[in-house]
Order: sequence, then C-alpha cells, then structure tokens
Amino acid sequence: MSVNQIMQRHPPGTSLNHGRAMHEFMQNGNNFQTAHNRAVQAGFPPMGSTNQPGITQMAGYGFDFLRVAGGLIGLALIVKVVRG
Repeated sequence: MSVNQIMQRHPPGTSLNHGRAMHEFMQNGNNFQTAHNRAVQAGFPPMGSTNQPGITQMAGYGFDFLRVAGGLIGLALIVKVVRG
C-alpha cells in the first residue's frame, strides 16, 4: 500500500509523517492496524505531534549536524589556505 493510499484511508488533516511511518511498518510486513499503532508508538500520531521525536525527526537532526560539521570543516580549510 502506498503512502497516498494510506492517507486516503485517514480523515483530512492527518499528519503525512504518520502516513509515512505507517508505510514503513507495512513494508516490513505489518497489517494496517498494527502499522497504525506502531506509528503512534514511534511518535507519529495521526493528528498533531508528541514531545517524542520520531524517526524522521531524529534523522533530520543527524543531517543538520553533518551539514554544520561540513560547513565548519570547509571554513577551517579556507582559513588555512588564506593564512598559508
């Protein structure tokens, strides 16, 4: 089942992250209801959000860190080249 099909089986206003999380769980063999429950447990409720970061949010933090670290390394190399 695609993310779009999952979203069509939910009411309007359902979080897309909930649908994406359900899709991942269904790709791993869970049925619709189990995938729904696991998505909620993972921090992706259908409506709104929780204080618990979900999988996508945690991955985003990692990518943000890599972006910042890469920028700092690039800046250090520029300073080294300019200073000689």
